[in-house]
Amino acid sequence: MEFGDAFGKLADEQFLMDAGAALGGYMSANLAQQYGPNVAMGYTVPPEVYDAGVVVGAELALSGRMKRHVQVGGGVALGEDLARRTGVLARIGGN
Repeated sequence: MEFGDAFGKLADEQFLMDAGAALGGYMSANLAQQYGPNVAMGYTVPPEVYDAGVVVGAELALSGRMKRHVQVGGGVALGEDLARRTGVLARIGGN
């Protein structure tokens, strides 16, 4: 495979849809944290609850490849928040 051919993956429609679904799951978890009950009602809900909620919500509301990729995005957000909570993210140079 040539180096230029490797960049062809970025133009692959299925890849873009899969990546977009995963990004949507990740962003859904982050948006829920910003605009969820913490803001609306003054509750303190750990961010990991929102992340897990994306995974569970996708299981209930979606099907096929889209479901799996949204769940992966929620799982990445969950891993990031757990790493932040335990201090791992700060040790490796994250926020």
